[in-house]
Amino acid sequence: MNCKINKHVVLTILLVVSVGTTFASPYYHIIDTIDYRNNKLSVNWVKNIRFTYLSENVYGKPDTLSAIVTILRRQTEDKEKNKPRHLILFNHYTITGNMEAPSRGSYYIPTMLATSTKEIVVSADYPGFGIDSLDQQGYYYAKYNAQSSIDALRAARQLLEDHGYTLYKSFFNLGFSQGGQTAVQIIKMLVDNPDLQIAKSYAGGGPYDIEATYRWYIAQEQVSMPSVIPIVLMSFNQHDSLEIEPTEILNDWVIEMYDTLIASKRYSMHSVNRMLGKQKIADVITDSVQDENSAIMLAYREAWQRTSLVDDWEPDSTTNLWLFHSIDDDVVPFINAELLDVHLSKYKLPKYKTQFGHYGNHYQAFFRYLLHVSFDIKNNKKFYRY
Repeated sequence: MNCKINKHVVLTILLVVSVGTTFASPYYHIIDTIDYRNNKLSVNWVKNIRFTYLSENVYGKPDTLSAIVTILRRQTEDKEKNKPRHLILFNHYTITGNMEAPSRGSYYIPTMLATSTKEIVVSADYPGFGIDSLDQQGYYYAKYNAQSSIDALRAARQLLEDHGYTLYKSFFNLGFSQGGQTAVQIIKMLVDNPDLQIAKSYAGGGPYDIEATYRWYIAQEQVSMPSVIPIVLMSFNQHDSLEIEPTEILNDWVIEMYDTLIASKRYSMHSVNRMLGKQKIADVITDSVQDENSAIMLAYREAWQRTSLVDDWEPDSTTNLWLFHSIDDDVVPFINAELLDVHLSKYKLPKYKTQFGHYGNHYQAFFRYLLHVSFDIKNNKKFYRY
């Protein structure tokens, strides 16, 4: 009951103070703080501040979302607050259970980043998770996930400065998988957010072109993460108002599993994929969805082309981006990085670098990505003090 009342009040405030999608000042409300360490041998405990803030949902409407700020415990002392620090914006990967959202207990990656870099980490839940869990997520809806991350960053900056922290203006922007897509979308949105200054972006294993990803999937015999398919299809069907009957998209057993395992948000991504098992594409989607030229797929392809990150935008000449992808990725195919690289290379960006290689499957590549990002931020942050 309290959550509903508070949300109504917050939305009322938002409608009064907002003009378009630019807020008069980033609203935040601290929910609570939680001490956390990921194992008994950990020297660096962290403090997680869970907070709500004003942003947009996946329909572009004003809404209250949630996020966390992760700080090393010793950095909460007054003598440490005056030491300037960057913020790290961690854009999270694919999740299905609400318990996997940063504010609901998924602290491991933010804790690792805060511990290894000695910086402060901000992690947004995205629309559809955390306090907004009654709404469906906008899976692969990069625009709305990126907006939620940008607004979380602004609110976190205000929160921290209100509590005495000194922060550099620039921040590190990173994410893997769905988070990699979000990180690139944030770069794309800089033109409409001139207050943002990115020190460096690290995008790994992201689905930058959903249509190319779809073509790769239907060419496979089996898929290692079958849950991705129904989530993408159902998400765009709902949030792009395609109004296609689920039975025309997914086979009956998948629809039943979707409602129980995914739409409920009661199960983690690992649990969902374990219960679905490795499946043949033909056992998951209908014949119409397998036909890229069917009326259904023409509608999907039009929506995906509008959201593609591999064309139709020009990055700023100062863009500092490290693009990482494993050629052997079995969840988000390498074609995504190839297409984005072709697009970005046209602009001859002096600070744009790629790292493509045989780094194992999606999960194995993720850990290599994290090690590189942590090392790079720790050793190069002294160069980004604007």
